Amino acid sequence: MKIGPLVLVVSALPFLAPLAALPAAAQDPAVAQQQAAGQRQVAALIARHPKGGKELAAEIATLIESQTSPADMSAMADAIIAAAAGEGPDVVSALAAGLAQGAAVLAQTDPAAAKAIQSIVAASGNNAFTAGFSVAYSVAVATASSVPAQAASLPGYTTAVWNTTLVSPN
Repeated sequence: MKIGPLVLVVSALPFLAPLAALPAAAQDPAVAQQQAAGQRQVAALIARHPKGGKELAAEIATLIESQTSPADMSAMADAIIAAAAGEGPDVVSALAAGLAQGAAVLAQTDPAAAKAIQSIVAASGNNAFTAGFSVAYSVAVATASSVPAQAASLPGYTTAVWNTTLVSPN
């Protein structure tokens, strides 16, 4: 979460320190609206897949990849992490895996967005989510980087076809 100039003010005036602890949503109504919309979308996906699983992970990955601006992506990542707080381990695992898969896809086209997601997860304070995300992200990145070499050895497969399969497994 970026607070910007407020950090300088807080460091210069310690009595303003409680302001730094406010979530971004409390400081900016537009961020609050984005987060609320994201929370509704994530809640609807969890309602469709209450036991978690690959389907929920795939829909979460698609959801994070579909965000069109850094602010939307950050708000959606925050909503996904917030939703994990009240869920069981299977749903938390699926949410973390989905966010990691989406970040891994973004790492190929927008490395800054992938790094932003990693930072948001690391700052979340949700250790179970962070651990699940880290493992799933490592596997997704390793798989994505090794698959084209494997595909090149298979007759009829090209890197473009294989990458399309990775991005859209449907």
